[in-house]
Amino acid sequence: MDGSPLIDIVRAALSRADGARTWDIRTDEFWCFVTPDGHGARDQGWKLHVSATGGSAPAVLDRSADVLAGRGCAFKFARTPEHVDLLGSRMFDRGGAGKFITAYPDDDDHFRELAAELDRATLGLQGPEILSDRPYRPGSLVHYRYGVFHGRRELTVDGDYRYLLVDPAGSPVEDRRNAWFSAPRWAPPPFPGYVAPEPRPERPPEVLLKGRYLARVAYRHTTKGGVFRGTDTRTGREVIIKQARPYLEASADGTDIRDRLRDEATALDRLAPLGVVPGRIDLFEQEGHLFLVEELVSGRSLERWVGERPGSEPGPPWPMARALAGGLIRLVSAVHDAGLVLRDISPGNVMVSDEGRVRLVDLEFAVPAGRVVEVVGTPGYIAPECLGGPGPVAATPEADCYGLGALVFLVATGRKPVLPEDETYGRPAGDVLEDWTALAAEHGEAARRLAPLISGLMDGDPGRRWTAGRAGAFVRRPGTAPPSRRSATDPGRLLADGTAYLLAQMRPDDPGRLWPSGRFGQGTDPCNVQHGAAGVAAVLARLTANDPALAGPLRTACGWMERRAAEEPVTLPGLQFGRSGTVWALHEAARALDDAELAGRAAGLAMGLPVAWPISDVCHGVAGSTLAHVRLWRDGGRPELLDRIDRCADGLVAAASRRDDGVFWPVPAELDSHFAGATHYGFAHGSAGVGYALLNAAQVTGRSDCLELARLAGDTLVAAAVREEGAAWWGQAPDDPGRLAYWCNGATGAGLFLVRLWRATGVGRYGELAALAAVAVHRTRWHMTPSICHGLAGNGHFLLDMADLTGDGRYRRWADDLAVCMCLQYIVREGRLLIPDETGVAVVPDYGVGLSGALAFLHRLQHGGASPFMAD
Repeated sequence: MDGSPLIDIVRAALSRADGARTWDIRTDEFWCFVTPDGHGARDQGWKLHVSATGGSAPAVLDRSADVLAGRGCAFKFARTPEHVDLLGSRMFDRGGAGKFITAYPDDDDHFRELAAELDRATLGLQGPEILSDRPYRPGSLVHYRYGVFHGRRELTVDGDYRYLLVDPAGSPVEDRRNAWFSAPRWAPPPFPGYVAPEPRPERPPEVLLKGRYLARVAYRHTTKGGVFRGTDTRTGREVIIKQARPYLEASADGTDIRDRLRDEATALDRLAPLGVVPGRIDLFEQEGHLFLVEELVSGRSLERWVGERPGSEPGPPWPMARALAGGLIRLVSAVHDAGLVLRDISPGNVMVSDEGRVRLVDLEFAVPAGRVVEVVGTPGYIAPECLGGPGPVAATPEADCYGLGALVFLVATGRKPVLPEDETYGRPAGDVLEDWTALAAEHGEAARRLAPLISGLMDGDPGRRWTAGRAGAFVRRPGTAPPSRRSATDPGRLLADGTAYLLAQMRPDDPGRLWPSGRFGQGTDPCNVQHGAAGVAAVLARLTANDPALAGPLRTACGWMERRAAEEPVTLPGLQFGRSGTVWALHEAARALDDAELAGRAAGLAMGLPVAWPISDVCHGVAGSTLAHVRLWRDGGRPELLDRIDRCADGLVAAASRRDDGVFWPVPAELDSHFAGATHYGFAHGSAGVGYALLNAAQVTGRSDCLELARLAGDTLVAAAVREEGAAWWGQAPDDPGRLAYWCNGATGAGLFLVRLWRATGVGRYGELAALAAVAVHRTRWHMTPSICHGLAGNGHFLLDMADLTGDGRYRRWADDLAVCMCLQYIVREGRLLIPDETGVAVVPDYGVGLSGALAFLHRLQHGGASPFMAD
């Protein structure tokens, strides 16, 4: 049993309670569950939450556990002090932040008695307000909401699971865990005089603070508070307003996020006269919350500035890179000369104006040099000496200089300097960064010239690390460093180690998921392609052709998917998030295993795929179903597939929205979907993917209306393309000016469709634009994660398709370039070299955002084959 001191507190409380009642205590990774024997939990009702800070948690739990044990109420609590701290940090979902204890009353009378007693017991202790709940009284640690206790889950049209309440008429209603109190209006009143909340408006109203500052636009909402753009109504000036909520990120000394906002105001006062930070306008409290009002700094964050500059080199032109590096050095020098240390140097905290001037905009963690503080910062920009162990460290200028070097690395190479959490098991962090710098230096003058500066500032020994002054002198008179050598990573080793990892991670006895996924993926259909078993199994089917030993695990995966799919009552059509991908994976496995019976069962499942659906796209909708049917038909499937393709096409044709700017397939605005009302260009959700499905339908059915719409979709992409410096880009939607190069949205997805439309129709403009999209994809390799969905693997498949469909060998060479960038990102787990997910620091088996998708690209690069999950 877990030896947490908090669990010991609960055991002591249970021993003081009525001895006639016995209790069950169990834990998972985060919670400890305490349940009286014979407890029969309700499906839904009013539940109670008690908040706490890390410092107050022992006292809150001691007093609350006495009440709950004495009343025989089941409850759970965050099982360690570290988990309590996480609940009150910006890393936790803001709606659920502070929910230290959850109590599950037997009925509403029990609920009311417990609420009153818990409020009295915790009076005078500290804890944050819980945003998803309503407080028992103003200032109380006790909160309540109406929700699921042990209700059922159901797949949404988006392919993720949601918990359902049941209304008085017996209809299912989603239990929404919002960051505001939102109990259903039909819920029984919890207390006399209770007033149900009004529906929240789609656009929150503007708020006037201190009778002067009008908060109009929320830049971001986090657990600790919001950041807003607003207006000083007294002067008419545009301002930034930062909020700090009480008792969040509380420290052992009793300080919390409000104290750090006061420190930031002090730092602004010291540095604003130097012109390196915005000026402070006001600092005030309102209803216990602290607000800092400061000057609005125009421009773009350095992170966005780097991401928007994909050119033929990994970094900007040398004169621009030199000027930017010099400006960053001057910022840090000014802070250090003022006796302060920034502690959190990151590209999100630096603004770049249109003229190239840089300023710091977030000094939340700035403190006087030498102060002993907790380690904070942005991964990749924190000095290694600060990560040596738990506990506080002294704030030093040397640590800032490491972060400064990481910023210069980002500018010069286009890569975030994020390293795996395990520090790559003996591969020094400096070697990883030097490999990237060396690769970038082979292709760009900025990386070549700035390599010594990066190496000096990011030296792992703070005693040898360059100061900001030395860095400034280097930029003023940069030398020419000899080219450095980078280590080579064997793609074959990555393929073998990755395959072994997939097999080791299989859990055939787990009814929930065959392979683990990330935080979001865990809540999706476990049989889907994007995050589930189908994507990994489809990759194993490809690998089996070169390694027959994988046939056994592949059969096991297919059996698990068939059993689990039969248990799910909801059948979604999408290729990535629906059952079409499951059918496709089983079909590919049957071909790899030469298993006619499995092929027949896969075809039978295809007969149950929806052919009409409110969403048209590939990822979630009927275009995905269309492609799965086409794939099986082309492989000699059942004759009735042709009729089903026809019916799918009928729906896509009917759903087309012809506008002046092109043809689109919008998601209905009234649909209960995260994408409701959305109109996209891309392959996953928009015109490119639907156009590709219609093109395939036209080819197998001969329907001219499908071909006409496919060509209109191509023309829509042609009109929407942003041509710049010999490349073509697309935003996500007609109102999005962004330049994207992903499979899901942007140049890769558009190019996948356009090159095939060119082959089918012979229309030159489609092929020409596909070629420009390939240029964009090749240029963005420096910035990309390894994934299929929005990374190197998906982009690499497009370049291989271009090589196959055009016969031009340069696209194959470009795909090799992407593989080099992918291989340099490897990390080590238990002696295996593995390709991380899109975070760069974790490994998940997922196809869409994880390891198996990257392996599919490396396998195709080495052994050939067709593009995965494409119907031609």
